Amino acid sequence: MLSAGLFLQRAAAAYAAAAVAPGTSVTSGYEEESFFAVWRAVRGEPVYLDPLQRPFASAYFNWAFYGSYSLAMRPWAPLADGAVIPRFGRLVTAAGAVAGAAVLAALLGRLLPGRRGLASALAVFAFAGPLVGWWAHTVRPDVWALAAESAALAGGLYWFRSRPLLALACAAGGFYTAWAFKPTYFLGLGAFLLFLLVQRRFRFAAGLLGILAAAVALTLLAGGPGYRSVLFGTAVTNRFYLASGLDQFPVAMLKLAPLLLLAAPGLVRPPPAGANFLAGDALRLARVGLLPAAGLAFAGSCKMGATTNYYFSLIPLLTLAAAGTFAGRPRPVLAIAALAGICALQAGLLAGVAGRIDLGPQAAQLAQRWSQFRQLPEPRFSSDLRLNLPWLNPRSTPAVLAFNYSLDRAAGKTFADGGVGGLIASGYFAGLLLETKAGAVYDGTSLAGFRRAGEVEGYTVFLRPPATNP
Repeated sequence: MLSAGLFLQRAAAAYAAAAVAPGTSVTSGYEEESFFAVWRAVRGEPVYLDPLQRPFASAYFNWAFYGSYSLAMRPWAPLADGAVIPRFGRLVTAAGAVAGAAVLAALLGRLLPGRRGLASALAVFAFAGPLVGWWAHTVRPDVWALAAESAALAGGLYWFRSRPLLALACAAGGFYTAWAFKPTYFLGLGAFLLFLLVQRRFRFAAGLLGILAAAVALTLLAGGPGYRSVLFGTAVTNRFYLASGLDQFPVAMLKLAPLLLLAAPGLVRPPPAGANFLAGDALRLARVGLLPAAGLAFAGSCKMGATTNYYFSLIPLLTLAAAGTFAGRPRPVLAIAALAGICALQAGLLAGVAGRIDLGPQAAQLAQRWSQFRQLPEPRFSSDLRLNLPWLNPRSTPAVLAFNYSLDRAAGKTFADGGVGGLIASGYFAGLLLETKAGAVYDGTSLAGFRRAGEVEGYTVFLRPPATNP
């Protein structure tokens, strides 16, 4: 109940923050990139852009994310152009968390017959617990990808003995959908394939791999060169830092601690005599899949810009192991200990010592910057990229810069018009709002041709003198 309450509180906070002008405060890093990409998808414009061309933006997620979110929001977008995207997009993500929890609850209810309360509690914690947290209320693909991965594991596990063709269809459909939302969601597939190999279901494993390989190949072929360029380019240009992974690991483990506590007995002991076949299979899946998945999750969390979301694929595996632990026996002491851990984590969040629950300060700060930025003549640009979205600046280049913009610049790549710095030097922008600490240079270009016109919330306003207007 506590996790469900926090889920609703976060949902309300995310919805309310989107109602504070300009409505683009974020609930995850670089969420503004998703706002812009979904906006393009809603309007039928190309989603996958060349980041070296204006507006120097890109899209890093897979087609199902942009396609499904734009489809859900297309009826509402004309009411206020892109202004509905942050608010309604977060509701779409929250719906993914509810769907994922429902799928897990259905499977766990069969794994724990007669104990639907426990099954539902585990499923709710999986998608509303501290690891998922704000990710259930942001315009990003992770939660729907996790829901699809959970559905694949649930259908594959439940039917692979009795109805293998149905199990194959569920697994293939779910794992493909997870990949189609975000290509990094393949850890559940790896765990399931290892389980099939241990069970000597070689034909099933080969069939699953064959279907997925064909589906991915057809997607890449149909996506076109722009789509393939972005997808492959993102994969090969990533930078990895061990220190980043080492920072993320203890945070992820702390947030997973209640599930780890519940899963541990089932992972080290055989299923009790009273457990059903499904419980035994769930434990076997978790045993063979958890360590490889954890290792790959750690590697992913070393990527520049990555965070604990790379550990999401461990959630369904640990939840299945936790349910297997309780199959055939009550374990009240273990349940109380895990409940205490959950309460401690969520209480820390409510107290503000283990995260945040209030978006008000961020929204208020952004509103102050917007109050100054909106008065600047267009074309205009802000290094607070949340202010550059096209529906806020209809006569400006919507320079919501790609995440890799600074890396491409450092690598010496050539940008059209010289990039943002080149546009500044050419006199294209009439007004700028830049971080004060940047000084008198931005993107390698001197700001000597602009006059300072004030400061707001750590940013400085720059205006191009009228005499230099083209």
